[in-house]
Amino acid sequence: MKIKKYSIIAIVSVLLITGCVTYKIHSMFLTAEDPEKKLLEEYEIGDQKRGDPPVIATYGKIPEFENEEQRRDWLNNLSEIRKGVRSEMRSYFYPEGPVVGCGHHYDGYIRISFEKDKDIMVEKPLIDEIYGIIDKQAKKMGIQDVPVVFDLEGIPALD
Repeated sequence: MKIKKYSIIAIVSVLLITGCVTYKIHSMFLTAEDPEKKLLEEYEIGDQKRGDPPVIATYGKIPEFENEEQRRDWLNNLSEIRKGVRSEMRSYFYPEGPVVGCGHHYDGYIRISFEKDKDIMVEKPLIDEIYGIIDKQAKKMGIQDVPVVFDLEGIPALD
């Protein structure tokens, strides 16, 4: 009797774990037809999702990933783009300029953060200029419509 009881518990546990893992995998690799697919269009201007800084502009489109290897390859491309624009972007960075952060997000886009507390107004011509630098580097690598999210973020304070 004890063997059957433990067998049933083991089977139920395996089914629950398998279900959770399957759900996690599904949510990571959603297809383009799936309405939950994370594209830049979901970042509404001025909206603050998941506690992220307010988005002020978006450009490009996040590609579809069929597996984790494709995602890693894409993130490596984004990293190379960032490295390629480092010297040209230097004058835009704090303290000379309003940019306080530049990185890439796991969802598949480059993120540029402007200092939200600085007195200067971040305007579209400046954002277009920065995107132009990133887009030029991406095109050198054969990448069209590189996804970039521009947001407002405070300068991290040291303790």
